[in-house]
Formats: sequence, C-alpha cells, structure tokens
Amino acid sequence: MEYNSNIDKQINSYSELFDIYMDRGKVPEQYVDDPLSQYMQSQVEGYRAMVEKDEDIRELLRERLLGLYEKLLPGILEIQEGHKDELARIRKFFGAGAEEKRQQWPRLRSWLTYNYPKDVFNAEGYAGLFSDSGIPDSRLLEAMRYNWESAAALMKCRRLESLTQSRLRKRMIGIGRQDYEDRRKLRATAFRYPELKDILQQIGREKEAGSEEKDITELVNIPILLRHSTSKQEIDGVTVGNNLTNLLPSEYALIDEPVFFKKYVDHQLQQFKSKPPTVFRQKTEKHRRPEPRLESGPIILAIDTSLSMAGKPLDISHALLTQIIYLARRQRRKCFLITFSVRARYMEVSRPGQYTKVEEFFSRRLTGGTDGEEMLGASFKALQKGNFSMADILIISDFIFPMPKKATAAKIQEEKLRGTRFYGLYIGSSNSGPGGYDKILDKYWKISV
Repeated sequence: MEYNSNIDKQINSYSELFDIYMDRGKVPEQYVDDPLSQYMQSQVEGYRAMVEKDEDIRELLRERLLGLYEKLLPGILEIQEGHKDELARIRKFFGAGAEEKRQQWPRLRSWLTYNYPKDVFNAEGYAGLFSDSGIPDSRLLEAMRYNWESAAALMKCRRLESLTQSRLRKRMIGIGRQDYEDRRKLRATAFRYPELKDILQQIGREKEAGSEEKDITELVNIPILLRHSTSKQEIDGVTVGNNLTNLLPSEYALIDEPVFFKKYVDHQLQQFKSKPPTVFRQKTEKHRRPEPRLESGPIILAIDTSLSMAGKPLDISHALLTQIIYLARRQRRKCFLITFSVRARYMEVSRPGQYTKVEEFFSRRLTGGTDGEEMLGASFKALQKGNFSMADILIISDFIFPMPKKATAAKIQEEKLRGTRFYGLYIGSSNSGPGGYDKILDKYWKISV
C-alpha cells in the first residue's frame, strides 16, 4: 500500500482503522497486506474481550500501537521514497535514446550489481546485451525493464519486512498495570463530580437539543377586524346617512319624490344603525428557531497551571481532560490543550501518540501567576490555525485574573458569531466564582475544594 508522507495524517488513518476493525472485525481492502494493519489486528484480537468492555484498556492499546507506528513510519517512508526513486531511474534509462543508453550502462551496471542480489536481478547477465556490436532489440529491453521493476518491488517488500519484523517481534504489546490503574483513578475522579459529567454532555453536544438549540415560542396578540352583519339580530337603532341597503321602509316610499334625492345628497336618509365592526384579539404562537450548530468543531481546553491550582484542582483538570480526549477521538474532533500561567502554550492532544506529553505535563511542578490575556490569545490562535468554527472552548481555572481587554472581549463576541461556545469550570473556594466572566461565558460550572 502507499503510505501517506505526512506522518500525522497516516497516524490518524491508523487510529480510524483501529475503530473500524473494532466495530466490523475486518479492514478495508487497501490495508489487507499492510504489515502494520496485520499487527494491529493480531493485538486487538489478543485483547478483544477486555477492550470491548473497558474504554481505558481500549485507549491504552490504541496509544501503544500508534506510539509504536510513529517510530516505525519514518523508516517505512524512507523505503517507500527509495522505491519511487528507483522507478524514476528505470523510466529515465529506458526513455533515453540508443546512444545515451550505451553511455549510461557502465555506471548503471555497477550500481545494479551492488544493490541487487544476483537471484533478484542479474546485471551481469544483461551486460552482453550492450556490447559494442549494437543495442539489443526492443523485446530484450522490455524483458529487462520488467525484470528490473519486479526486482525493485521485491527489494522494497524485503526491506519493509525486515524493518517491521525487527520492531514488531513481540507476540503481545504491553499495557502496564500501573498505567491502567492511573487511568482508572482518573475515570473515578471524573465521575465523582456531577459537574464534569454535565460538561462532557455539553461539549459532546448531547445537551444542546434540550437547551440552547431548542425552539423559542413567543405568544403574541394579532388584532383581526371582523365584518359586521346587517341582519335584524345586529340592528342597533336608527341613524341618518345615504346607505341604500339599510333604508327604513318609510324612506323607500319617497323614492320617486325630489325630497328623497336631496336627503340622499345631504346624507339625511333614515336608515338602520348596525353595531360597529368588532375587533377580536387572537392569540397566536410564533416560533423563532436559532441557527443550529450542525458542524462539530474542535475542543479547546485552557487549563490554569498557576500555583493556586496545585493539588486537587489540577487532579480534577487531569481527569476531565482525559475524558474529553476520549470524547474527541470518538467524535473525530481535534482537541487542543492550552496551559497558561504567566505564559500560555498549546498543543494538539487528540492524536493518541500525544498522550505521553499530557502525562509529562501533569507531572511537572506548578509555579507563577495567571495571565488570562495570554490564554485567550492562544485560544484564538488555535482557532485561526485551521480556520475553525463551531468550536467548544472550556476554561478551567480559579479565575484569579483580570477581565479581558476591550479588544479581546470584542474578539470573543466575533468568535461566538461563528458558532464558538465559551464555557468555564471554576475550581476553588465555595465563597467565590468566575467573577465577571460569568457574563462572558455561555455557561459555567463550579466545584468547591
């Protein structure tokens, strides 16, 4: 198969292949002969009973496999590029004219003898074809070309087999007991707090249908003018005018007299008086449907790493981050981690190979104060990097930092118009909260520690 020269994209493809094989028990046709795919299938089957029941084991196995592949792929790509170069060399030689072939042959003969075993491609056997007596006929050249291309393909397979077998010798890939116990503790922490479960549902878009994306119903009164009737039941006395349909019988008796026409012109004809038109106020329902977020953009977690977040607040952050990474993988969404104190930095953590960096981060000692502007700036940078919209940004902090500047607040509103939601998780004293940020955030949660 052809491997993607972008290692990150190839790793993502194997992550998707892992899910496909877990769900269907088979891989797409293009992966059938791929040694990395074959190794993945053998490992999944070895752990099948456990990975189907335990998401932590499933994700640990995924991370171990893809971490191994990330180390293997540079060597695989080198072999693949070497094979492409060889095919280009073949095209160049056989595309040359007769005289140019004769000139290239001595150097090419030495190169072929050095790089191909005799049982794969016998360069010396073809040497006689290029004697001074002339160039061999087209049939012999075509046979040589076919032989050379087949030999190049065979050498590529041998090199790939040698590389992969040397690195994939273990019958079963190891999932350390301590790693598994650490994940179980993080899961237990995540589900100890109902707020974290609520956050996962909100960011996973499970709650939007019942909250911010629901229809809003308004009751309005619309006046309707009803036409009045001239039936006897609707007569309400006698008046004067010139409506011939409502004339009293005594006025009809004067219809041939000049006085009738004078009274008509002066609107002085006696006529029945009807009730005035009735205005009825009807209650009507009017629906206003907000624009739904049909796309699932990236998830951005901004975690406060200042000294005030040390201890339990950081443990809670770690637990929630792990569950959100799992969520991002299930939903095929990118996930960025932004860590901020005095300075902010971000990295993509949705790829399984990146989880070791997450573990390294949470093992470091926290120091310094907090700069909210740096954090928000890094969030905007992550959004702009892929021109993302419909994102979910979650800030985890004790919010001991100033409100955003005017320009930053304007940028927040601009991103909200593109479908981005800003959430907050306050972790700190029960007497405090996110301060003025509660007016900026679309929603926030509070955990007292």
